[in-house]
Amino acid sequence: MGNIVRLHDVHQRSLELLPWYANGTLDPAEAEEIGAHLKECSECRQELEVERKLGRHVAGLRLDLDCSWTAIRDKVARRSMSRL
Repeated sequence: MGNIVRLHDVHQRSLELLPWYANGTLDPAEAEEIGAHLKECSECRQELEVERKLGRHVAGLRLDLDCSWTAIRDKVARRSMSRL
């Protein structure tokens, strides 16, 4: 017998769409599909909590010049020099 290939894996689809479910940007039909899966799947519920925590963390990040790549590079360089 050959391997069975699933053309529509609700679990995998749910995992892929969880970030958008967590931030409320899925269309209503997708949100309903994911919501139904979440009622049945503890793994996806745990992953949803991770996505929500990540979203709260990202929302709290500063978006000013202190977070620029140049500032980060300089901070790393200062830390490296202080260890010498």
